[in-house]
Amino acid sequence: IGLPGGDRTPDPQLRRLLLYPTELRAEIERKKTWSGRKDSNLRPSGPKPDALPGCATPRHACIVTGERSVPSGKPDFSARIIGYSLNMPAPTPPLTWLAPGQDFPPVNQAWDENSAAPGLLAAGGTLDVDSLHKAYGQGIFPWYSKEQPILWWSPSPRMVLDVSEFRLHPSFRKTLVRLQRTSGCEIRMDCAFEQVIQACASSPRNGQAGTWILPDMITAYCALHRAGFAHSVETWVNGRLAGGLYCVAMGQFVFGESMFSHASDASKVALAALVGFCRQHGMAHIDCQQNTRHLASLGAREISRELFLTHVSRGIAKPAPAWHFEPRDWHQVVPETGARR
Repeated sequence: IGLPGGDRTPDPQLRRLLLYPTELRAEIERKKTWSGRKDSNLRPSGPKPDALPGCATPRHACIVTGERSVPSGKPDFSARIIGYSLNMPAPTPPLTWLAPGQDFPPVNQAWDENSAAPGLLAAGGTLDVDSLHKAYGQGIFPWYSKEQPILWWSPSPRMVLDVSEFRLHPSFRKTLVRLQRTSGCEIRMDCAFEQVIQACASSPRNGQAGTWILPDMITAYCALHRAGFAHSVETWVNGRLAGGLYCVAMGQFVFGESMFSHASDASKVALAALVGFCRQHGMAHIDCQQNTRHLASLGAREISRELFLTHVSRGIAKPAPAWHFEPRDWHQVVPETGARR
């Protein structure tokens, strides 16, 4: 029985308590839905503090069970997420199980704040370009751990950065001014997307044993990048990638995903560059997904799902800009400077 983070329990009694009954498995097979338990947590085992959006929600006891492969070697999407507690509290609402290519359920069916995993909408499906494009267009994103099937989320409230409200603290303003005046420091876009997402996946994080950016995720978002819907913002110093972030963009709406730093403030510099780029091109919002103190300090705030989806529908209907960073973009963040690229 796999526990969060890939742990195992050798206790036979605990194993018997956690194993789900065979009749429940038959019910899942028949209905392709699942009702979990209130204190189970289906959030991925690696919290998302490495993400641009971030997620500081603590993990609860959970269990992931199910067959991982079939004789043909193809993925077995009948894998299950099953969570039980020893005091067996009241069940949560059903969870839709998606077949490959199946439409997502309405986002108002996502689990609410009183459930085991607020914002969880569905499980299963695939990470192909078409599915990801449809998901983001409806305010849905994938997030899951190694021992879980694909999980799809639409949390409410939603953490969003209005780029006009981006807070540039005085000390960081000085950093940006110094960077722009330093030879060898530059911002690039989409020059090393795969390198950026690999770095986001592999960078060590305090308090995090693993990563939610799994190999399948990397493959999927690289395909999304080649299709023109995923982008990287990169901080380069003396010809080396010092930090950056990657995001999904549709039309003029940006969905932040993850960031990394190999040098002090390098990821924050990339975020400031993204804000400048968005301001320059009239892109009003960056989706940050879930609330963290760090994001709030930068000006992000929570809004309702309904308002968020209104922003998304308006943004994706507008023509996408060319993703290329120009020196003028810095003027949108630090108006008195911007001499360097």
